[in-house]
Amino acid sequence: MIAIFGLLTSVAMAQTTSGTIALGGGFRFTSNDPGTSSFSLSGSGGYFLKDNLMVGLDLSYSSANDGDNTSLGLGPFIRYYKFIADDKFAFTVDGGFVFSSDKDVDPVTGTEVSSSTFGLGVAPGFAYFFSPKWSLDFTLPGISYISYEGGGSTISIGASTFSPSLGFRYFISK
Repeated sequence: MIAIFGLLTSVAMAQTTSGTIALGGGFRFTSNDPGTSSFSLSGSGGYFLKDNLMVGLDLSYSSANDGDNTSLGLGPFIRYYKFIADDKFAFTVDGGFVFSSDKDVDPVTGTEVSSSTFGLGVAPGFAYFFSPKWSLDFTLPGISYISYEGGGSTISIGASTFSPSLGFRYFISK
């Protein structure tokens, strides 16, 4: 029994050891008022520089109002895992930068307006490792700063809204 428990524990922890590669992604759909909806797709790839510390690259695409507003984003991230209890559950902290290219259609004139944004943020979350190769990731909004092309910026604190993201991650051990 002790040998089996030891093997299972080492398999769970092996997912976040140095040299492991993680691939992940998620999908979000939101429908508010009639005729107003949005969806986003995201993907990421990361590499564990040392145990429980991953660096990587995020890619995202979002579309709202039947394609009138779109955004394509790319940026590096860092994620730290802190395991608790049975080594299948870990709290996470994500930090990252993102550059996005945005396209909006003015609803009055119908003209297309392009812009870009730069943002950085820190977000808490958790990962549940439901198999030796897969985790379910749940991330809450954290603190973010966004700077808009042409001036202006916003600072958001995630405690003011509840819009978590949900995704999966696949781990490729060395």
